[in-house]
Amino acid sequence: MCNSKIRVAVCALILTILLCCYNHYEDMVSGNSNSKALAGKNVKIADLDGDGIADSKDSDIDGDGVSNSDEEAINSDPFNKDSDGDGKLDGDEYNKDSDGDGASDIIESAKKDSDKDGVVDELDADDSSIHNDSDGDGFDNITEVGLKTDPLDANSKPAPKDTDKDGKLDKDEKGKDSDKDSKSDVIESAILDADSDGVVDELDSEDNNSKNDSDGDGFSNIVEKEAGSNPLDAKSVPQIDTDKDGKLDADEMGKDSDSDGKSDVVESAILDVDKDGVVDELDNNDKDPKNDTDKDGFSNIVEKEAGSNPLDAKSVPQIDRDKDGKLDKDEEGKDSDSDGKSDVIESAKLDADSDGVVDELDSQDSNPKNDSDNDGFSNIDEKSAGTNPLDPNSKPEIDSDGDGKIDSIEKGKDSDNDGKSDVEESAKLDADSDGVVDELDSQDDNVNNDSDGDGVSNIDEKNAGTNPLDPNSKPEVAKEPIKEDVSSEPIKDEGKKALKEIKDILLVEHIKFKTNSAVILPEGLVTVKKISVILKKYPDIKLEIGGHTDSDGSAAYNQKLSQKRVDMVKRALVEDGIEADRLTTKGYGESKPLVPNSSSANKAKNRRVEFKLIGE
Repeated sequence: MCNSKIRVAVCALILTILLCCYNHYEDMVSGNSNSKALAGKNVKIADLDGDGIADSKDSDIDGDGVSNSDEEAINSDPFNKDSDGDGKLDGDEYNKDSDGDGASDIIESAKKDSDKDGVVDELDADDSSIHNDSDGDGFDNITEVGLKTDPLDANSKPAPKDTDKDGKLDKDEKGKDSDKDSKSDVIESAILDADSDGVVDELDSEDNNSKNDSDGDGFSNIVEKEAGSNPLDAKSVPQIDTDKDGKLDADEMGKDSDSDGKSDVVESAILDVDKDGVVDELDNNDKDPKNDTDKDGFSNIVEKEAGSNPLDAKSVPQIDRDKDGKLDKDEEGKDSDSDGKSDVIESAKLDADSDGVVDELDSQDSNPKNDSDNDGFSNIDEKSAGTNPLDPNSKPEIDSDGDGKIDSIEKGKDSDNDGKSDVEESAKLDADSDGVVDELDSQDDNVNNDSDGDGVSNIDEKNAGTNPLDPNSKPEVAKEPIKEDVSSEPIKDEGKKALKEIKDILLVEHIKFKTNSAVILPEGLVTVKKISVILKKYPDIKLEIGGHTDSDGSAAYNQKLSQKRVDMVKRALVEDGIEADRLTTKGYGESKPLVPNSSSANKAKNRRVEFKLIGE
């Protein structure tokens, strides 16, 4: 097509040139100035076909009997009497289409064979395909050429052929694909069985896969072959029992009784792999004996051991796992003490921590100090006192400080206003032997405390035989000789004066903190404020603030806590106007107790903040 267009373009160019030449000739004949020089000379006019008509005016330039315009219409050469070069004039081939392909014989050569299929283009309806069958005998041109028969003679055919040697001629198998595998029956044998699965290749859509199921009955070809059934007949199924459970595969095909994604064909209705009392065909977790197939809250293995049916939700075990006399089925879903453990495994008889509360009702089975009834007394204390640790109205009549008064009476009282409950301060003991029992002595460790405020210390009143708790009962001895000690002499040193004033305050009141915290309580801040007033009165002194704890908890924890507390005291003093460089802090933790940490009262004495002069 491209070459034809080029020829037409060339022809048009030539026509243009000829026309110009003709015009030039006309000018010369008519006497134009540019042509006068040629006048009278013998000038030859272009006439390709020699018909006496100038080509520029000739409607059939090559004189082949086909007009220029017709030749242009069919893409032939108007300057060539034999456009396709096949030895036949265009005029003889005009209006002929020997192969009926829509292209004139003028441009289809009777010599050229473009696709080399043995048929020249003029007689080949498809010049670009070697598989065209020009004579319509069922064999393409190239095949006939190869077999040396005439591709233009329908009676000239190759001898009958059986490519796959299955006894059926190719011509009879042509166009057929019996197994719909996109391979012609011509090349798929009706005798050979490539994968030996009992189905010949011509009928087997997967010639190399013996597990193919040609009849779609759920059994592979090879299985049917081995079982003696017909792999091409869906109604002919093998009489086999793959899982050997007495049920034929044909009957189990397509079933999955336990919905575990495995066919009943391969899951036995006899075997129980995990030995949990449920056969594999009905057990959706064949390897887990703790599986609960009937969803009744009891595992298969538990039901098996208890004799109940693990496949019947209404059949539950009559067992008592925690041996408390209550069946698991009755305790299922209950958690009486709200500790996250079911009553099924928490006994209503056992008491693991021996605190008087059975495990089923004890939210902390291993903590005897748990207070189950929230009455302020631990279970173990109530057990010891003989009261009910599960009844908040039943409280123990105990006497923690051994002073003959039960705690329930002393609870909430602080007779000497020292911040310590009468529960832990004895009405019999006198820790500092100053004649005033601890419960009434606001400074249990200070013999010089004056409990009745009569100006005479407790120890002096004790020694004098007067009552240190009665301001009207005073010693008759003169006070001057008694006061002849260091404390009565004028204190000249400002540091010592300040320190004494601070210690006097701390003997009466303590800097108190929240439990296990460095946060100073409101009453503790009042004490800090008083110390700040003293430090402002003595602006030149520098002090160390020392923190001390009792022995509860680890030593490392107590050291850190004591340090945090004194740092908080310093901060409060600085915020109240005391220069930071006047104060240093040190946490001693539990390393320097005043008294042994053998009781609650002693521990309270060891929890303290002390001040001392730097360099002392």
